[in-house]
Amino acid sequence: MKKIRFIIFTICILILISCSQKKNYTVEVKDGVEIITNKNIESSPKLKLDLKLISDISLDSLVLPDSIPAMESFSMTALDNDGNIYISHFGKSIVYKLDENANYVTNFHRKGQGPGESIVINDIKTINDSVYVFGEYGKTAIYSKLGNFIRQVRLLDGKYRALQILISDDNIFCYSRNITYDMEEKIENTTLGVYLLGKNNLESYSKILEINSTVDLNNYRYLMNDEQRRFSFYNGQIYVEDLSFTNYAVDIYDLHGKKRRRIEKQTRKIACSDKFKDKIKKKNQRGSSVKFIADYMKQILWMYVDKNENLWIKPAIEGLEFDHQFFDIFNSEGIFLKRIKFPLPDSFKLLIFDKSKLIAIDRDNCIVKVFKYDFINHE
Repeated sequence: MKKIRFIIFTICILILISCSQKKNYTVEVKDGVEIITNKNIESSPKLKLDLKLISDISLDSLVLPDSIPAMESFSMTALDNDGNIYISHFGKSIVYKLDENANYVTNFHRKGQGPGESIVINDIKTINDSVYVFGEYGKTAIYSKLGNFIRQVRLLDGKYRALQILISDDNIFCYSRNITYDMEEKIENTTLGVYLLGKNNLESYSKILEINSTVDLNNYRYLMNDEQRRFSFYNGQIYVEDLSFTNYAVDIYDLHGKKRRRIEKQTRKIACSDKFKDKIKKKNQRGSSVKFIADYMKQILWMYVDKNENLWIKPAIEGLEFDHQFFDIFNSEGIFLKRIKFPLPDSFKLLIFDKSKLIAIDRDNCIVKVFKYDFINHE
């Protein structure tokens, strides 16, 4: 009898161990694409984000020489390998350089149409020992890190109004967006392009992906805060958001534009808040030529890939609008690890991963924080 009880007890223990080790995801291959489907269960619940503050910049307290105009707002930031920080103003087309301790160093670039000038600044990046300032229609001014103008080039033959640059490993990617309207047919046409730029000559490029979409302006589903499809890049891989109200999914392409993997996570449709619906109702009442619809949020609000190939996704969450600090973290295999809360106020609406650092941006209050970061698993 005791022997039977021992056998039953052992079987129960084995069942419990088996259940505890049950995967929270499945993997299958369809048409050559690996599909990782994650349950809404954390596989690493003890995962912690370790942050160490390096630089803390407030434009309100920035000390500038008397002859330098104050910078009351900014749009983009970038780092160089020495820890210097570059901050750009979209409309004034000026770049400020600060050191790691938030001390003013210099400023360069101006608003205009001549060499070293642009009407707007869409993005800034440091590549090798140069600072690249990306203006309208691919107009790109190149400076030394001292702020001395070197030369000017035009990317993608000036085909796109707005360009953003992302650097991953040794690859330089250009993400572009162009929108045209047919108001007679009430249609919006959007072309999104992903290009690989030449490492030694950015004017040399090859197209990886081009995604075209059409929207009926009589039934335009208004996306919360930002209407573009999200891209990210890492180690020769292009991550593309599904841009869906029902599917929580990211497609991963190689440098030839071939889809290799799809990461999915179980979810349900997330309704827009009553506050947001009321905002859109008032927008329609003002007599817009576009009929806006606000019923559900798109599943992925923002997306990044960090230095360790962890995928950060800001998900739609019931009862919360865009400005929250929750991120779903997936590892390099596409497995859902944990939902974390980034430990900053919701006013920090944008993260930038640059030079193995994490930059948190609060545009409303003109604050930039730069961190060293890593994940620690206490299991």
